[in-house]
Amino acid sequence: MTKKYLFLLILPLALVTVVSGCGKRPDIIVNQPENNNINNSQNEVSTTTNNGIATTTEINLDLENWKDYKDTDYNFQIKYPQNLFFNNLGLEEIRKDVKKYIIIQGPQYGESYLSENNIRIYITVYESNKSLNDWYEDFQPKSDEEQREESINFGGEHRNISEDDLIVKTEYFDSYIKHLWKAQVLIWEGPPSTIITYYYKNKNNIFQIEFLTRTEDAKIMMPFVTKMLNTFKY
Repeated sequence: MTKKYLFLLILPLALVTVVSGCGKRPDIIVNQPENNNINNSQNEVSTTTNNGIATTTEINLDLENWKDYKDTDYNFQIKYPQNLFFNNLGLEEIRKDVKKYIIIQGPQYGESYLSENNIRIYITVYESNKSLNDWYEDFQPKSDEEQREESINFGGEHRNISEDDLIVKTEYFDSYIKHLWKAQVLIWEGPPSTIITYYYKNKNNIFQIEFLTRTEDAKIMMPFVTKMLNTFKY
C-alpha cells in the first residue's frame, strides 16, 4: 500500500485522530434546522478541463437520474448521481468502532488526491447507546479552536496561519450536528480542502456523512451536498 493511498484511507478520521485527547468541547449552540431547499433548475455543478482532458464530475441535480443505495444492515438509504461510484477501503477491519464505511466518488480520482470540481463522500456508521451530543463529546472532545491549532501543528511544525486561512466550526441542531473544516491555504497533503461533516443518530446507530472537496470548488458543490442530504433516510 502506497503512502498516498494510506493517507486517503485515514483521511476521514484524521481530524478525530488529531484532536483526540483531553480538553473541552465547544459550547452547545442549538439552531433551527437548515433550509435545504435549492433551485432545482440547476442541472449540473460544473464542467472544466485540464489540458484538454475532462477532469470534473458533471453532477445532475435531477433526482430521477440518481441511483439508490439502501443498507439493510444499518437501515439507511441515500441517493447519489449515477456517474459516481462506491469504493470500500476496508476500514471496518482496521477500526473496531467503525461498523460500516463506504466512499462515493467520481471516476477521475485514481492516483490524484482531489481533482478539480470533484467531490468525495464518506459514510461511516458507528454504534452507541449514548445521545448524539454525548457521543460527539467523546468522539470530538476538543473545542473548535483546539482542533484548529492541532490541525495547523499536525506535522510538528508551528505555522502562522490566520483564522481566515483555516476555519473550524461546530454547530448543533435539533436532530444533527454539523462540523466544518475549511482551509484556504495548504495544511496537509493535496490542495487546500473543505470538509463538511454531518452527524445523525437513529437508535444505536450514529451516521457520519462527510463531504470533501477543494476549497476553491466548495461553493459550487454546495447545491449537490444539500440535494444529497435531502435524500438521506434512516
